[in-house]
Amino acid sequence: MIQPAIKILTGESRSLLKKEVDMDALISQTSNLGFLVAGLCNSDHEIIRRSLTDHIVEPQRKKYIPHCDTIKEIALSNNALGFSISGAGPSMFALCADLAVAECIASLTKQFYHDHKLDVNVFVSGINKTGAYKY
Repeated sequence: MIQPAIKILTGESRSLLKKEVDMDALISQTSNLGFLVAGLCNSDHEIIRRSLTDHIVEPQRKKYIPHCDTIKEIALSNNALGFSISGAGPSMFALCADLAVAECIASLTKQFYHDHKLDVNVFVSGINKTGAYKY
């Protein structure tokens, strides 16, 4: 999880999205969602890699997150399964198959933002396989 030290309010971010969605983009997006769920359920990294692409929201929101495209390229060129913006942003995430890949991407991302004199928080975490539960 990558959190540049900027503030983006969800309401403002939502208001910047186009009200109309291109049909081809919608078809690609819903197809990717189905494949992503299947890939996650079956631990199929190649299906996850091919399906973790946002055709609708990410292209509109990324311009408000400093260096989003560069961070995405760093993640994908260092073996992340996928990369996207988390919610309204500015948080981004790189989904990785193993800890070594995640730590490499975290280190490179922190160094990139440091070199560009921007504050960032980077977190490496496993996936919660339990889900929500009452305690």
